Amino acid sequence: MLNCVLGVHGVLETAQPGTLLLLHSSILPQTIKQVADAAQTKDVHAIDACMTGVPDTVRAGNLSFVVGGPDELVERAKPHLLKMSKEVFHMGPLGTGAVGKLIKNMLGGAETLIVHEAIQIGMAGGIPYPKALELMRRIEHDSVLNRWQRTFNLAGTDPMPRSGRNVLNKDIPLVAELARRYELDVPITQQLAAAAERVVKANEKRNKQS
Repeated sequence: MLNCVLGVHGVLETAQPGTLLLLHSSILPQTIKQVADAAQTKDVHAIDACMTGVPDTVRAGNLSFVVGGPDELVERAKPHLLKMSKEVFHMGPLGTGAVGKLIKNMLGGAETLIVHEAIQIGMAGGIPYPKALELMRRIEHDSVLNRWQRTFNLAGTDPMPRSGRNVLNKDIPLVAELARRYELDVPITQQLAAAAERVVKANEKRNKQS
């Protein structure tokens, strides 16, 4: 991407002053800022406008843009972006669009990896993994994202989730112990148990202080 924009015969070589450059690539926010700084020397503007959605999503008209940059530049780009997408999420300053896309995609990748470990534990316990997968698909799972207002501080001052349910203080430690007894190599599960313990202890400390 850097070569395409900053290299010989790159975009900036012929970009006219006042041009708004939209960076769609999945890249680090530091790279976004590097391009924006170089563009500024030619009086060209740049913002990150990252696309989210697999090809089928795009073809169905459900593409979304996750954008970072000054308000006035995002507003300038929005009519163009909405011709290609259903919505534009302005996350904040330059680079936050890239961060937003990365953490969004992290969730999808994390689900695949944890499902992989879950079915290994199920198999060790005698459950064929197609049955385990169908179980997880068919039994409704209430994503924390659908109720984040109840789980996280609405003021935006403390990202520590509340741990009032049994999952963090009982179920996750139990499944980690089960995996150890089966002698399985499931590092994410063990790290989840450690993270759950930290969250539970932090909540206990917070409750004592309140």
